Amino acid sequence: MEYVSPEGLRLDGRRPMEMRQIRGEIGAVSRADGSAVFEMGNTKVIAAVYGRRERNKICMHKYRNLALADAGIPMCNLVASCSAGYLNSTALLDLNYVEDSAGGPDVTVGILPKLDKVTLLQGSFLGFGSELVDEFFILM
Repeated sequence: MEYVSPEGLRLDGRRPMEMRQIRGEIGAVSRADGSAVFEMGNTKVIAAVYGRRERNKICMHKYRNLALADAGIPMCNLVASCSAGYLNSTALLDLNYVEDSAGGPDVTVGILPKLDKVTLLQGSFLGFGSELVDEFFILM
């Protein structure tokens, strides 16, 4: 399968180093204490918080952050993450489902920006050379 066209476009119309469009909205579920809609490309997630519970600090991910913030729950930081992959000799940033399922090497990195900490480093490099691992860290 061809993941990048001769014109340099991926299956969803993005360039190899282009992120998907991101949109977030809070207060999306009227009966919830806090809620959010998070859209990233063709993915749409609705998160809701019912019954506010006091917590000293909480660290969550993407769409959950918005719903928790809308509910007034204090958080120590917000998780930011991104994935990258390598298909048909092309490095790709922010893999979509089809690209991620293709079986090429990939890596996902999650960070807590305020704390300057890496919270997730997940990769699939089985059967690929170490020079590819170096290229991923440059990409990310």
